[in-house]
Amino acid sequence: YIYGSADVVGLMCLQVFVKGDVEEYNRLKESAMALGSAFQKVNFLRDVKADFEELNRSYFPNTNLKELDEASKKRIVEEIKADFKKGYEGIIDLPTDAKF
Repeated sequence: YIYGSADVVGLMCLQVFVKGDVEEYNRLKESAMALGSAFQKVNFLRDVKADFEELNRSYFPNTNLKELDEASKKRIVEEIKADFKKGYEGIIDLPTDAKF
C-alpha cells in the first residue's frame, strides 16, 4: 500500500528535483521512497485507532493492535525514524539548486 500511495509521491518529487537526470534519480531513489514511507506511516499512526476499530484495518504488519504493547509502539516509531533518517540523507544529497 505504501509504495502505491506515498513512495511514488517521493519519486515524482525527486524526478522534478533532479530535472530528469536519470543517474541522480537512481542514486537518490531509495531515499525519496523512504521519505514518502515515513510520512505515510505517520499518517497511519494518526488514524490507527479509527482504522482498526471502524474499518478493521491495520497498516503495521506483525503488530497486534488489540494488544498494542510498548515494544510494538517502539518498533513502529523506530521504523519511522529510520525512514526519516534515510529520507533526510537523500535531501542533503539533492542538487544544490533543488534546495531552498
